[in-house]
Amino acid sequence: MKNILITGASGTLGKELCKVLTAHNKPYLAISRNEIDIEPPAKWLYADLNTNDGLENLPSNIDTVFHLASNASNKNSASDPELTNDILKFSRANNV
Repeated sequence: MKNILITGASGTLGKELCKVLTAHNKPYLAISRNEIDIEPPAKWLYADLNTNDGLENLPSNIDTVFHLASNASNKNSASDPELTNDILKFSRANNV
């Protein structure tokens, strides 16, 4: 079974992906700055990609990353490499 990580799970796209995976009873780890209600077998974990807070708690057994986090206060955050740098480092270090 794939171990799925979703960044930005409390955002517009993240919420929708969580709904789809939950409807198909797929386990995943959702991370976000804002706590969200998650139904098992999914889990939620606090993490802030802007400050790197909580990234040290990510498990190393992730197979797939859906990186949907963005900085809502920055309209160009989708193309901002600073926002994605640490999640890319995590992915490379864990052979994702």
